Amino acid sequence: MLDVLEKIGPEKFSAIITDAESAMMVAKRQVAEKYPHILPMRCIAHHIQFISNDIYNHPWTKKVLSDCQKIISFFKNSYPAGAALRDKIFHTFTTGGNLKTSTKTRWSTAWDCCESLLRNKNNIRSVLEQEPQFFVRAITTKNLINDRQFWINVEQLRNLITPVKRAVKDVEFQGTILADVFIELVKMAIAVQDIPAPLNDQFRKDCDSLTHNTFKKVVLRKALEIWKQTGGGETSAKILKSQMSLYKNREPPFDDDFVESVDTIKNWWSSCELKKNEKHIALLALKLHSITPHNASTERVFLVLNWYLCKRRNKINISHLESMAQIHSFLIANASSELNFVKNEISQDEFTAAFSQIAITMEEGINLFEENDLFPIFDERLCDETEEEDDLQLQNENGLNLEIGEFIQLNVKNSDSINENETDANDSRIEHGDKNFNIEDLLQDD
Repeated sequence: MLDVLEKIGPEKFSAIITDAESAMMVAKRQVAEKYPHILPMRCIAHHIQFISNDIYNHPWTKKVLSDCQKIISFFKNSYPAGAALRDKIFHTFTTGGNLKTSTKTRWSTAWDCCESLLRNKNNIRSVLEQEPQFFVRAITTKNLINDRQFWINVEQLRNLITPVKRAVKDVEFQGTILADVFIELVKMAIAVQDIPAPLNDQFRKDCDSLTHNTFKKVVLRKALEIWKQTGGGETSAKILKSQMSLYKNREPPFDDDFVESVDTIKNWWSSCELKKNEKHIALLALKLHSITPHNASTERVFLVLNWYLCKRRNKINISHLESMAQIHSFLIANASSELNFVKNEISQDEFTAAFSQIAITMEEGINLFEENDLFPIFDERLCDETEEEDDLQLQNENGLNLEIGEFIQLNVKNSDSINENETDANDSRIEHGDKNFNIEDLLQDD
């Protein structure tokens, strides 16, 4: 990890995001010790998964999911009962399909399980009323279907899992920032508070301890910790503390509205009228805004690499594989400008004809991945063969080294990110004061 940082440039990094694996934790600690301005952070998607594991390991949750599985297994294993339920779903136009099973290795399926039961609640009861002979030897299943408390518990568990499922989906976007994560965690806390006992007794105690004076205990403390870690001192920390209090109360110069259709994060903070060498809160906000708090994109790259290294292509060298991954990432990030069909610049007939030619090529047994084969759909777009040989000088597959940087721009600059050179220049003029100050003393000065 250090080799990659030094190769690219440590000044271009704001944080390192990994999961909680021990080797990754050691690597992040080494990076933080050598480059204090780089924040070591855990992947928020993994954090939410840990929260969901705590929910699923609760005895109440286990019992509810076990009861759900009993009903689902009955309709899966009993052909007449399952056929009757499918018939009910078809004639009642129930959207969403049949019952779904919960799998331990995929925790999001617990929501699918609860949702499918609630969606087919009336259909299940209708099958029980009209076909009671199916349940002669399934007394437990019959009692669960008639138990009103069971359905209440399923609905409560579904409501609790819903924000968890949405949070994982929402925080894995490339444009996700730490503020989005905070909002999703608040939604999860509200969902926990809405669930009655006995599930949320301990959850409520934990949430109450956080919601009481959250600004001072959590937000301000963490901001001062980050400020100190990135080189801030006592003098600048006091100014930052005062600025955050003004921002919290929406007092000048932080009282302007943020217009989503016009403003950007960087422009809004730049418009705040602060003294030249006292823009501490703006520097901190922009630094945090530049952090993508998950490593979902990295996980996707590994999945793509696993797809490339199939049985037919298991001898690709590292440089070739890296080039292929770079091309894939570039085309995904710039699909609208690089791929014609994304903007519907070709007609539906042309698009259908292209895939028809692909199908014909495959039916004729032509190896699409064999070198020197001309792909029929692109014949008219190929450059002159001689020029192509002179420019690219193709070699065999294992020896091919693509100079990607000469053809495409792999580094796309984020307009909302911090200008590192500007930040360093401003930082050199800031009077930080004593950099070994005590954060607890600073918090108690109110």
